[in-house]
Amino acid sequence: MARKLLNISLLAGLILFVLVIYKTGLSQIIRDFKTISWLNFLYLMILRLVYWISRTYNWKMILDHKKNPTSFPAMFSARLADHAISYLTPSNLFGGEPVRALMTPHTNKRQAMASVIVDKTIELVSIISFTIIGVILAISRLRMPLKVKIVFLCFSFGAAIFLFLLVLRQKKGFFTWMVKLLSKIKIKPRIIQRSQEKIAELDHHISSYYRHHPGLFFRAYFFYALTFFIWTLEIHLTLVYMDTAGITWVKSFLIITLTTIAALIPAIPGALGINEITNVAVFALLGLPPEKGVSLSLVRRVISLIYAGLGLLCLSYFQFKERKKKKTKLPLSIQ
Repeated sequence: MARKLLNISLLAGLILFVLVIYKTGLSQIIRDFKTISWLNFLYLMILRLVYWISRTYNWKMILDHKKNPTSFPAMFSARLADHAISYLTPSNLFGGEPVRALMTPHTNKRQAMASVIVDKTIELVSIISFTIIGVILAISRLRMPLKVKIVFLCFSFGAAIFLFLLVLRQKKGFFTWMVKLLSKIKIKPRIIQRSQEKIAELDHHISSYYRHHPGLFFRAYFFYALTFFIWTLEIHLTLVYMDTAGITWVKSFLIITLTTIAALIPAIPGALGINEITNVAVFALLGLPPEKGVSLSLVRRVISLIYAGLGLLCLSYFQFKERKKKKTKLPLSIQ
């Protein structure tokens, strides 16, 4: 069933993607790609590398608060593997976190998973907070129908309320609360019933981040703000390299914040088609050539796929090392 749903979602995204390309015109997209020199493309690749290094450092800062430093290269490898799984499956922003926790070296796996959950929560808080800023800027500076304003505001503030409640619940034990909630509505999966002690331990690790290290959240949020700047810089440079008329720093920032909704839709691998059509709408709203929005999405998609490929290589290497460990341990266990 899961494979069928994946195939259906991928087919739907592919159809939407082809329609957007057809309406935009393949020749225009090719011209936009040709305006980006190999050297400029290398700059964009380096900028994305800085982006992933920054996000890895942020996660490492959260994990290392236990005074048990972890190898940065190993965490960077795990971070790229997380990106690969999330990007290449319908989960989009989510899905690769268990793999990241599994690949975290020399630490308790539930503690590692707790650090990943806190890191993801802070990431979402930063995205939503900057999205609210972007929505306020857009409403104050751009002409748009009242319905569009209401949709943007409802999405932004609805997401903000959800994340506020999520953080509060994490302080008290989010997963334990979820298990109790499922029990009240007569849903008691065996795997959850057998894992209640592990769930309680995970909740303990998560809540300890908030209870005993309150400054950690704000330091991590600050670094995510820097990461958001890198994200804006990549968008801006890509559009400058494509000779986009009328592009400004504010518009580059608004492109990120107003297209966030596409990244949060867990339906199609890589938000295929959804990113492109969202970019077309946002570019038209900002008074920019809509076809540039499609070209921007495709350039960033190429870069994301390259790093997803590197992430899969990191995951394969990790699996190879794990199999090798098991083979070397087997003769000892026999003895």
